[in-house]
Amino acid sequence: MRCFYMLLIALFSLNAVNAQWINQQSGTTNSLFSVRFSNDKVGYIVGGTGTILKTTDKGLNWLSQISGTKKTLLSVFPIDSNVCYIVGDSGTILKTINGGANWMQKLSGTSESLQSVFFLDSNTGIVVGTNGIVLTTTDGGQNWVPILSGTIASLKSLCFTSRSNGYMMGLPTHIYRTTDSGLHWIELGNDWIQQITYSYDQGIHSIFFTDSLNGYAVGNSAAYLQGGTYIILDRFVTSTKNTGSSWNVQHDFNCEYGTLFFIDTEKGYAVGSKGAIMRTTDSGISWIPQTSGTSSSLNSVFFTDSLQGFAVGSQGIILYTNNGGTIGINEEIEDEEISIYPNPVKNQLNIELSEMKNESEISISDIMGQVVLKQIISDKISAIDLSN
Repeated sequence: MRCFYMLLIALFSLNAVNAQWINQQSGTTNSLFSVRFSNDKVGYIVGGTGTILKTTDKGLNWLSQISGTKKTLLSVFPIDSNVCYIVGDSGTILKTINGGANWMQKLSGTSESLQSVFFLDSNTGIVVGTNGIVLTTTDGGQNWVPILSGTIASLKSLCFTSRSNGYMMGLPTHIYRTTDSGLHWIELGNDWIQQITYSYDQGIHSIFFTDSLNGYAVGNSAAYLQGGTYIILDRFVTSTKNTGSSWNVQHDFNCEYGTLFFIDTEKGYAVGSKGAIMRTTDSGISWIPQTSGTSSSLNSVFFTDSLQGFAVGSQGIILYTNNGGTIGINEEIEDEEISIYPNPVKNQLNIELSEMKNESEISISDIMGQVVLKQIISDKISAIDLSN
């Protein structure tokens, strides 16, 4: 059964909306690894050979900035419209206090590749990287102090749900928690390895906690041998509801080397290789694929609200959505013509298909992405009651 999706705009007036994800001009072919906004207008993207891009108009235009380095930049964290931090290869830490007009290199004291940066306030920040490196600052990045992490794993993903409570991920299957702002870390359970039979040799690649209890991890696995036959079942999302003491595999899908972002406790996105984008609106119980329009690997995703989002990746790709990535009503579906009338609509919506190959389902969502109506359609012309 096919599914059609529409967006129901205010007062039941159906208007044309944009495609799921729009390809923007980045002005670079360098791989882009991290995107983050300080508010709905100001955002940064960083990537290979010292690439820094900035927008001040909600992502409509991206302008290149001079970073002063050719190192690969892997993670960005803006504090506000003026102050921003960037980390990358060879212990690179950059800071600006004037919106990127000038970037200052800070002494990190390490040559490790720094993979992720997170600030708890304007002065207190944490950086993680390869070989278990953890650095903290309490003076706005002037000085960075190494913290004993208890691991030599490559630490790739970092998030905090409060000033004291945070999580970091280390390849291949390690997740750690702090309850004292990153000063001490304890490894959490990874019992998803025991729950299913396939191997996680290639590990998890990103974590995201929506609060102190509920979190998600995304990654991919490898082939394993069973009864003389190699079985491959790869790419997964796993979740926890108890601070990471136990985990449950939620979904297997083609999102290799993915990364995660959740808007709230229910709505989240996972992106990965070959342009894969998945969306959940039910806390990860189900994941729906979206059309990205690219085959480039996607390395980072960020939403400024429930509708406005960005995904960046290889070959300088920047994707933008202004409708949460949902399908617009004027898009063609499998080369079939679809008519929706009247427009605007008050009580009854009519849907007419040029041909009826098989049974379909119409799903109508409000502007916040919540499904308000689902109905099976089995005729070329169907009436949808919207009076309630």
